[in-house]
Amino acid sequence: MSLAKLFCLKSNYQLQTTRFLSLGSTGCTPFRGKLPDPIFKTKIARRANRKLKYDKYKEVVLAQRQRKPWEFIVQPDQRASWKHRKWMDPYLRRWVSKLPEPIEDKVLGLHYCEQRKPLQNCENVQELFTLMLDEHKGLKFVIPTFDQYFPQINSSYFHQYLTHTKYVHGLPYQLELGEIDERQFEHFVDFVEQLLIFQYNSKLCFNEIEDVYEKKTKMDSELMKSIVNYLSTTQLSSDVSLSYNTENSMFWIRGRGFIKKYMPEDISRSYQTHDRQLIQVSSSERLPCFSDFTSDLSNTGNIPYYNFSPYLYGHEDKFYRNMISAGQRFYAGDSDINYQEAYEARKLQELPPPKYNNNYFGHTQVCLLPSTYSRELYDDNLEHGDITSEIDEHLKSYGIMSGWTWTAGQASYAGHYMDNDVTEPWCSNVILFDGRHLSFFGYQLNTLAIDEDNVHEHERRNLCFGKTSVPLFEEVTQEGVNGLNIEALKILFKLLSKQESAAQNSEEIAEYERNLQVQEVDLENPDLEDQKPLHVRLQEEEEQRLALVEEERKKEEWEAKSLPSKAKHYGSSSVQKIKSIVGRS
Repeated sequence: MSLAKLFCLKSNYQLQTTRFLSLGSTGCTPFRGKLPDPIFKTKIARRANRKLKYDKYKEVVLAQRQRKPWEFIVQPDQRASWKHRKWMDPYLRRWVSKLPEPIEDKVLGLHYCEQRKPLQNCENVQELFTLMLDEHKGLKFVIPTFDQYFPQINSSYFHQYLTHTKYVHGLPYQLELGEIDERQFEHFVDFVEQLLIFQYNSKLCFNEIEDVYEKKTKMDSELMKSIVNYLSTTQLSSDVSLSYNTENSMFWIRGRGFIKKYMPEDISRSYQTHDRQLIQVSSSERLPCFSDFTSDLSNTGNIPYYNFSPYLYGHEDKFYRNMISAGQRFYAGDSDINYQEAYEARKLQELPPPKYNNNYFGHTQVCLLPSTYSRELYDDNLEHGDITSEIDEHLKSYGIMSGWTWTAGQASYAGHYMDNDVTEPWCSNVILFDGRHLSFFGYQLNTLAIDEDNVHEHERRNLCFGKTSVPLFEEVTQEGVNGLNIEALKILFKLLSKQESAAQNSEEIAEYERNLQVQEVDLENPDLEDQKPLHVRLQEEEEQRLALVEEERKKEEWEAKSLPSKAKHYGSSSVQKIKSIVGRS
């Protein structure tokens, strides 16, 4: 007999002996019966199931008694039967699966078009996500939307490849040349100016926060919340809803290449990204497209292609549940109602309408850069040289990934995926704010079919219009706001206003788009480190221009000198050379 079994028998014998020798409740005679096992066998379980002290939790207990049983948040084991993956057949008394036949090979289920055929049998989004996300158990590369510690150069080109996106310098026609109501815009400028002064004078409210980074995040978030709330209530329709502190997630497949030694070399790579927003504005009306679905801008141009592994830039492959979400969290009080409880109590008519809306379209989202982000981090210091040129690269890559994550998540919830592509554009706006500078992006999703099986079957490209590093103001003092940027306020005003459709001015928009500069890969030097973004080329041209100006200035100064001064210059230079030679010897 093993030692473990002997120990268990000994412990059981001691327990029964102790119970036998214990005194009865009415006399001194031993208790001859067998005591039942306790309901909660561990100390932690007994503490968890102990009743709340009424004196300490009086308000909580009274609040719980006032609520009806179907108003509590639904627990996983209390969901309605029609939400389960299986349902109980009342006649056969057995659980019947309501999903189509699962993918047989769980490792290669999504990597090839033939293995994705069961997705075509899905009747709703729930079944689609169950097969596409839950049944896929492979590793995936987690791509951050923003990495301020610059693990790579020219990151926007790499994110262009990952999302099959064409980056356009400049904003769409509606945001750049659209008309605005001058009177309402003047009120908005006055509001922003008074808001900045009020926030400057009320710094005492933020001085209670000891952490510098937390204080900065609090001030920036309060500023953007006030601006977005003002514009959404005055410029947008009443069917707009705001959500705070949301999170978007997107899972997709892109490219082929080596992952593990026991997998085929041509297997597709899986990617996952998560993005957090401060504010998310959604509407029941679709945002008008920025460019026509069949325009040259959406169907022409070179997209960068990189076949190297994301391991090269520190992107780890991880294994956890695949996720696709489009934000929109609940407010306080908007809990997920237990319809099953209400149905059993015959109280369905007393319930409010559900919060879920099939006509959910994203409009604009605001993202705050990390509190530790600073433009001074890119200056020349002991750790690295001058890399200020990477500021715009990181902002562009952030705008591309943030726009892709939100718009692709919305299209996925509408039932689209790589083999069931979108039939019309999905558009949304993205605003990045670091406390002083604003970056504006307009993302248009033209295709979800970017895997290797489908990307060569069409000509569509996703579009990302962007304008980075637009200062909002220079300085706020007691006297007022210095350098308030009217251009940034106009873009904000147009972003959060009703926008016209691109079809109304198709000819003007086509002419406007032909004059925009597009970021494309250099075909002669296609490597990532050899690419030169627009701001780098402009900086080099400016340096060359300044060098030519300086050369012309020196030439004019030399020609203006007299002959004796020129001879003296040559003589002094020759004497210095002779002295240096003598000194060396």
